[in-house]
Formats: sequence, C-alpha cells, structure tokens
Amino acid sequence: VEKWAKENGGEFSFNKKFNAAESKTTFQDTEVLCLLPETFMNNSGDAVQATASFYKISPENIWIVLDDLNLDTGMVRTRQAGSAGGHNGLESVIQKMGKDTLPRIRIGIGLNEGVPSETYVLQPFSNEEIENLATETYKKFTKILESAIEKGFPNDTLA
Repeated sequence: VEKWAKENGGEFSFNKKFNAAESKTTFQDTEVLCLLPETFMNNSGDAVQATASFYKISPENIWIVLDDLNLDTGMVRTRQAGSAGGHNGLESVIQKMGKDTLPRIRIGIGLNEGVPSETYVLQPFSNEEIENLATETYKKFTKILESAIEKGFPNDTLA
C-alpha cells in the first residue's frame, strides 16, 4: 500500500486523530485515501473507524489490505465480505465498523506448520520471499487494486 501510494504521488503523514499515517493520491481521476494504522494490530479498527467517521466513508468504500496465513506466499485474493478468518486486525475493523461487508485484498504469507502462527507472523521473510513479494506479488496486487479503482471491486479473485 505504501509503495503504491508513493508511486502515485502520495506522501504519508501521521494523523494523531486517527493514530495512523495517511496519504491522499489520485488514480484515474479517483481520489484514493491510503491509511496505515499505527495501533497494535488488534486495534486497527480504531484507526479505520476514526478515519471513516471523519471523512464520512461508507464501509463498502473501505478496502482492507492484509496478510493471510491461509494463502501460499505471494498469492493475492479478493473478497467482498466474510469473516476475519482468524486475522485479529481484520476482526477489529469488522467489530468497529459493525459489519463484515468490507472489501479486502488478502496477500498470502503462507504458514510454516512447525511454528505457531503468532510467532510466525513476527518472523522476518527470507531474501527469496522478500524478492517475490516486492516484485511478482506487488505486480498482482497493483493490477487488482488499479482494476478495482477503475471498474469496481471484484467479488472473488485469486491471483
């Protein structure tokens, strides 16, 4: 999200009201607000709710980008709605917004079966994984995001 915003002329600055860094940019004549909550993951919904309330953004126009242990590393999947799937950050947003109809882009980070998930998500990626995420996965993410901005958020895609 940060890389995409910067590539499209956005600059992030911290907003104390939201406890998040925000960036406004324009893509294909559409204003896009990108938000990076600075809260603990379990409290991401506080930043999203404060921002949505201030800017009067309806839930269907809030697109959540998150990591997903249940997808292989580098896979990108969209969903219009659904449960948090065990993701505490998404659960916080769903609770604070009062609905699960929040479009989301899930980016796979895989799961090492021998490592507890709460430990795994805090481990650094390997150099190979970083390279893949920064190139191939980023291309998939960008294609999906930009298409969604132009044509509307897709129902369920897997790339």
